Amino acid sequence: MLKKAVLIAAVFLLAAFAGSTEAFAMPSKGAVKFRTDANTYTKSATSIVVTGKSPVTGTMIAVRLINKKGTVLIYRDVHLTRGKPHFRVSFPTKKLKPGKYDVWVDAVKGKKWHGELKRYIVIKH
Repeated sequence: MLKKAVLIAAVFLLAAFAGSTEAFAMPSKGAVKFRTDANTYTKSATSIVVTGKSPVTGTMIAVRLINKKGTVLIYRDVHLTRGKPHFRVSFPTKKLKPGKYDVWVDAVKGKKWHGELKRYIVIKH
């Protein structure tokens, strides 16, 4: 009986969070693998956190926040030490207008690797 009650509670919790996009990270597509910390950012959000792994190290990567029109709004260069491919960048949300945004990450070392979000993230104020 207790197992059945726990199972029912788990199903209700999953249903409750299924409609909330804030709880889920947005993954990327392309050669540079990364994700944002959420799909949707509300007024209480202070930043967009981007974490990922570059296919190359010992180089700079460019992490860009881009609006739906394709304009780069915020740009961060990150130096990746040789053998350390992981990165973390934070973009403040305070001055961003409500709308849809994309994140692009590029690494160049002999050739270019590119990654971008699978879908737009959304800023709601």
